[in-house]
Amino acid sequence: MKKYILYTVCLLILSGCAFLSNVFGIEVNSSSNTNNSNIDDKTANINDIVSKLYPVKDFVYISGNGYIISKNGSVYSYPISRNASSFSLGYNANNMETLKDYLNKPINIPEPVEKIFDYNCIYALTKSGSLYVWSMTGDNSYCGIDYHLYEKNRKNGIYDPVKLNISEPVKKIIQHNSHYKVVKYILTENGSLYAWGRGYAVGNGNPSADEKQPVKINIHNYINDIVIIQDSIYAISNDGTLYGWGDNSRGQLYLGDTKDRATPTKINFPEPVKEFRNIDNLIYAVTHNGSVYISWHKEEMPIKVDIKERIKDVIKFGNCTYFLTETGTLYSLGSNKDGYLGTGKIKQEIKETEEEIILDEVSEPVKVKINEPVKKLVTQKEEYPVYAITENGSVYKWGGVRSADLLDSRARNFTDEEILYLPEKIAVNEKIKEIYMNNNKSNIYLLTDNGTAYAWGTYNNNGSLGVGDFITKEYPTKVKLDEHIKKLILMEDSVYAITKNGSLYSWGQNEFLGLDSYEDVNIPTKVDINEPVKKLILVSNPVYTVTENGSIYFWEKNKKPKELLSSFME
Repeated sequence: MKKYILYTVCLLILSGCAFLSNVFGIEVNSSSNTNNSNIDDKTANINDIVSKLYPVKDFVYISGNGYIISKNGSVYSYPISRNASSFSLGYNANNMETLKDYLNKPINIPEPVEKIFDYNCIYALTKSGSLYVWSMTGDNSYCGIDYHLYEKNRKNGIYDPVKLNISEPVKKIIQHNSHYKVVKYILTENGSLYAWGRGYAVGNGNPSADEKQPVKINIHNYINDIVIIQDSIYAISNDGTLYGWGDNSRGQLYLGDTKDRATPTKINFPEPVKEFRNIDNLIYAVTHNGSVYISWHKEEMPIKVDIKERIKDVIKFGNCTYFLTETGTLYSLGSNKDGYLGTGKIKQEIKETEEEIILDEVSEPVKVKINEPVKKLVTQKEEYPVYAITENGSVYKWGGVRSADLLDSRARNFTDEEILYLPEKIAVNEKIKEIYMNNNKSNIYLLTDNGTAYAWGTYNNNGSLGVGDFITKEYPTKVKLDEHIKKLILMEDSVYAITKNGSLYSWGQNEFLGLDSYEDVNIPTKVDINEPVKKLILVSNPVYTVTENGSIYFWEKNKKPKELLSSFME
């Protein structure tokens, strides 16, 4: 804290003009008869802002506004984008003119705030589990309070935070948007479920519900989670009971009929359910016993997958589904047209003719041919390989084309030699802990346990591989950064690395690299922030970081970083 006070005082003494009138709206006379007491008052005012804001706990960007959560849980907001909504700031900003004005006024929430998030309205979750909301207009009035009770703001929305009427600590909020009907659900720490909104999806027994405030849903069980699949709602209890309500036009609630439900109804599932999910219209349930059931959101009860091991994860990719067991064995089923099953070509003998045919699809699980326990599966997009990290730190790839260069000729059919039917080990002699992929390009980045990064791919025109040139790489090449990398962050054609000691490096397309230059960069270059970086917030313009010391830095296009409060002096 002392550094900010000292920095402010020094600048005031040296410049004699601490605040420009277009930033703070304060006129300062530079002649010898300047009123020193006025300067001292303004200095004290800035120091007061510093003492309240810093150290910063978190910074959040929502819809053009920035929200600073201080260490004591107070929240300050200010507009970043010209199109930012003034209603989202958390107070009436009609008389606000300068950045100092905004940061001198905390949002009126009487409890320490833990998180801020956006579900059409702005919500703040406090440390005690209370939920506050603001930024309401007539178009998004289903925010959890009766909008029409606030007559003075009825035409313009609610400026100030209002506490939702929920008597239990809030754990999670989930929003459902469909057919112009907005329904929101609250899960509490006590396992209760609350909801508000329109239609039978609310679950309060009224098919024509129009609830503006939270109502408690009548489920006499501790609810762990709810899952929304189109207009059908599912709740999973602590003991594995599955409940369903909402749209049942195709029998997808598995209740033996096609009648919609306005009240949560128990589903007679074969086993206690632990996880229930939808991936690209494939419904799967993982049970407490480690079994997996799948269906395609139709009337029939999900079918049990024939795997004699406990399943811990299910991953769907294109027309192929993967099942990862607790022991690290990986199974697959579905299409093998482009080799995504990871088993090689699957042959079947026709008994009548004793001929063998190649199967393009299998309906029973087959084992992916990796002879190490798999820890994690990473997918990019169809036509590109699937990657698996093993418990030993090896990386395997399979499926799609063997070389990304072939994708330029996707219009033609690939030969068997061009398709990667069997898992192939990536040649890196270090233990890999993470894979990063740029979904818009074919570039792949590996991060090792030792903090070294490797990269390869067909898009390196702007140096985004970070290997010291602008040439495409077919095999993993070491990124030219000698410090221990803790984390990589990819932003289209730019890459950022946070090191173990908190340094921030950037390379690639040079728009928001924070390097005060215009040329693209092919070697990781240190961003000029003299504090350990904790978090990088990649909005469009500017980019923000929060440091371990609780400072906020930002930089605009082709500019170097500025400390937020120090920018007052410019």
